[in-house]
Amino acid sequence: MNHSTSRRLAGYCLLFLLLQAAPASAQSVSMYQAPLQLRVPSPAMKDTETVELILPKELSTSKHRKYPVVFVFDKQNRFIYQNTLNNIDYTTAMMRMPACIIVGISYTGANRTPRTMPAYNGTRGKADDMLTFLLDELFPVLQQQYQAANFKLLIGHSRTAIFSQHAIMARPRDINGIIASSASLFDFGSAQEQVIFEKGLDTIARLPQQRFFYFSTGDSLLSGLPGGDGHQATVTKLDQYLRAKKLPANFIWKSYFHANATHNMTPGLTVPDALNSLFSRHTLTLNRTFAKPFTTDTAQLRQYIQEELAATSDLYGYPVQADITFYNSLASHYLYGKHQLGDKKYELARFIWRQASRAYPQFGAFYLSLAELYEREHNSAQAKECLNKALQCNNPFVTETEQAAERAEISNKLAALVGNKQ
Repeated sequence: MNHSTSRRLAGYCLLFLLLQAAPASAQSVSMYQAPLQLRVPSPAMKDTETVELILPKELSTSKHRKYPVVFVFDKQNRFIYQNTLNNIDYTTAMMRMPACIIVGISYTGANRTPRTMPAYNGTRGKADDMLTFLLDELFPVLQQQYQAANFKLLIGHSRTAIFSQHAIMARPRDINGIIASSASLFDFGSAQEQVIFEKGLDTIARLPQQRFFYFSTGDSLLSGLPGGDGHQATVTKLDQYLRAKKLPANFIWKSYFHANATHNMTPGLTVPDALNSLFSRHTLTLNRTFAKPFTTDTAQLRQYIQEELAATSDLYGYPVQADITFYNSLASHYLYGKHQLGDKKYELARFIWRQASRAYPQFGAFYLSLAELYEREHNSAQAKECLNKALQCNNPFVTETEQAAERAEISNKLAALVGNKQ
């Protein structure tokens, strides 16, 4: 296999190398497809609701992988919304969180308050109707049609942050985590809030999985900053309440107090750190597998992978599967990490890439990697079979021009194999 293809395969192994090698004029690498508009009839809202749906590019390579769902509120606020999407994209590309399904929820000036206000003290808030739509009407569609895993994260700001905090305590069995910027659950000033909160904590204590609760504020309006954050007092109240209370061990929470931050700056400061923290065990899955002793036994290697994925799955509450980067990184770890493995390293890398090609049958880079190993062993028939499979795949992470160049290179390699055989 020529040097150009080898360099490309090395780039597939660790995505951040591809990012570092990109020229300054290149567009930002995106892990997600272009947005779709999804219309869902909602008996709860007595209307047909439209949401923005953003799917991971990886989804097209496998029909079996399941993806956590992230609900991002306030799509109508295009600067904060786009910044949140950029944070998710970057955190995914840096392998600090799994690829996910993103659902963008928009509001109008007229419906944002009632749709985020719980029906406390006889008010006409529709927050619980909105929860019914999201969890009981929309989410099943995502499971049936878009490979959604049973993991739901809510990201909100200001009123939608209060809504998110209410949501996880009103429906703790159905929501896994929230990131709530510039708001506190106690903003409404109702005693019923605390009742719902404590009932939610009681339910969480009986759940086998963790629940994640991140919230924040900027500086108070009293600081004199233009546009300062007026939620500091209530966020402080919630922070003190949580510090004084004996909480369930599986209730993971963190508060952020951002100095010199205005109300609209707070989500940009909160979301990236919260995502990195919330999904830290996903990152550890690969790191912990790396840390295990090298083995020459493929059965032992399979057990390593299964043990770490099972531990991560237990924590998050859905079957976590190895992603593309996991397989490529682990195969490279064995192929290049220990020379004392001798020729056995090729068998181990081949085993990993075979597992990967079964999990992601439409991702051609795995077949290219296998073809290179077969060529090294002078097994032209198997190399040709893998190259033909790679030729039939689409690479969702490159442009059409780059895809055409890859296919031309694979075709040339196939022709060379046939010529050598003759």
